[in-house]
Amino acid sequence: DKNASSMLVVRFGRLEPVPEMPDVHVLLAHPRPRVLKNLWSVMAQMGVKQIVLLNTNKVEKQYWYSDKGCVKDRLRIPLLLEGLQQGGHTRMPIVKIERFFKPFVTEKFKGTFPENSIKLVCDLGKNPTLRDLIQISTDSKSGKKSIPPVVLAIGPEGGWTQYEVDILKKLGFSSVSLGPIIMRVDVACISSIALVIDQIFHLQRELLISTDKEKMTTGITSAAVQKRSSASLGSKDEGKTRETRKHCSIRSIAVY
Repeated sequence: DKNASSMLVVRFGRLEPVPEMPDVHVLLAHPRPRVLKNLWSVMAQMGVKQIVLLNTNKVEKQYWYSDKGCVKDRLRIPLLLEGLQQGGHTRMPIVKIERFFKPFVTEKFKGTFPENSIKLVCDLGKNPTLRDLIQISTDSKSGKKSIPPVVLAIGPEGGWTQYEVDILKKLGFSSVSLGPIIMRVDVACISSIALVIDQIFHLQRELLISTDKEKMTTGITSAAVQKRSSASLGSKDEGKTRETRKHCSIRSIAVY
């Protein structure tokens, strides 16, 4: 109907704060191409901040020349976007491709990951767990508590060589265990990232609770101090009033 009127209704509401994304970086030895293709979407979905795809001794050379792994931007970005949509966030992972192990660890490593990060390499053996090594840190100068970024190194199907583990340890990595079961790269990658994120969220809750307790303690202390100061001021004012009355009474007697 031409005479019918249309109306636009706009409703304003309070938006919920966006949850803080975990600061997790993954150093991943190039897995089989089909496995890598599936991992792009999963790592983006889980909120990984940076992915460094690395060549190691046990990585097959032909992996780097296969389009099935979707290493190229035009093949990889759609998979990352799919993961972001599933995860409900918008932080696109930073992706770096490193085809040579030694030049990366000797020249590029320091500028790739945060200096204050907790660096963990998944390795077989009797090693601590991820939760044992990911803890709240306290700044020595300011005393501020925070959760450091986490760098997680995941090896190829055949595992790291001893030379590679030794190099990573010199760069500050600590060996961690995912248990006695030998896992495939995709299972180890998803499991370890999930454990890291779960531990970070757990520490964030602890940090929030401790901060609230400190605020309550500070508020109670300041209230008590204010009450004492008010009481002392009141007693001083009362003493002055008594003194003034005393002088007035003496003067009135003298005049009389």
